[in-house]
Amino acid sequence: MKRKKQFGLLVLLLLFLLSSIPVSAASGVAATIGDTEYSSLYDAVKEVQNGQIITLQKKFAAESGSRDLKLEADVSYTIDLNGYKMTNGGGHAAIYVRKGTVTMKNGTLGISLVANEGTKVILSSLKTIKANSPKIEIQAGAKLTVSDTTCYSIENNGTATIKSATICHSITNGSSGTMKIKNFTMKSKDTSIENSGKMTIKKGTYYQTAASQTNEIYNKSGATMSISGGTFKTKSNLLINNHGNLTISGGTFTNTKGSTSVAVGPLVANGGTLKITGGTLKSVCGSHANTVNNDGTFKMSGGVLRATGKYSIALNVLSGKVVITGGTIYSKQDYAIEISHLFKGTYKCSKKASVKTGARTSAVYWQE
Repeated sequence: MKRKKQFGLLVLLLLFLLSSIPVSAASGVAATIGDTEYSSLYDAVKEVQNGQIITLQKKFAAESGSRDLKLEADVSYTIDLNGYKMTNGGGHAAIYVRKGTVTMKNGTLGISLVANEGTKVILSSLKTIKANSPKIEIQAGAKLTVSDTTCYSIENNGTATIKSATICHSITNGSSGTMKIKNFTMKSKDTSIENSGKMTIKKGTYYQTAASQTNEIYNKSGATMSISGGTFKTKSNLLINNHGNLTISGGTFTNTKGSTSVAVGPLVANGGTLKITGGTLKSVCGSHANTVNNDGTFKMSGGVLRATGKYSIALNVLSGKVVITGGTIYSKQDYAIEISHLFKGTYKCSKKASVKTGARTSAVYWQE
């Protein structure tokens, strides 16, 4: 009798455990909208209504390795990844946001996403899969907001606001793009930023870790970039290549001491218009590592230019126009400012600026 009771208790316990397993997991449900279950996310996105939440109930992998997920509902809704991954199924599939406002959150986005004109995408609390190289592509007329998210790369031709993000590879802002970066982290050997439109950077950490790489912060001709804060470092020599309009009002910019034993380029190459009103730019690596090489228009009213390497000049004037009304320009082992014998432009330096050298009798040298 005792054994029968024990067996009965075991049966009841087993039934209880089975009843506690979610129906979605037991039945293969892929996603839910409220109490409605869907065997495929493809079906769920076709029926979603304004204000609703699609919740994943298992990992999403694009079907047949290349079937795109097309988001065409012209409403505002959320896809809650619920801790699961969305991948391209090993193929070339992508998510296409063709209409509406879509929020994606709480999971891993290992598939590329393309937002078409007139759409809005909000990414929140997402991770990425580096091996898949998924990119976020925002087309002209589309909007993107990113917060607490890790992305592999972002290509923007619309309007993008990066509230807080880690970018594994690159940021590209096209000629029609407007990008506001409030806080970001980039640290890898492939790290790069390329701007052809309008970009503002308020805060963050940028570190290009490969000494042999040529990747850099590249502000193209006709582009506008403003940097007001952050820490920017490179193990190679060139950190910023400017051919557009660049304003630096804050932040720290430097190459590391382990860069190269003999440097072949400056920290900043300016062929456009560079305005420095604040911040600190320091070249601290090997010899001949100038802080700024100028071939364009250089204006400085505040901030610090500093070069510490042997034969390293803080401001090397090759051509163009130079107007210095304030700030500090200092070279530890060479001239603070050197002006090429080929220079035929405009050079003005106010006494309000601090221009000093730690090794020469004169801080400014005009080549003969």
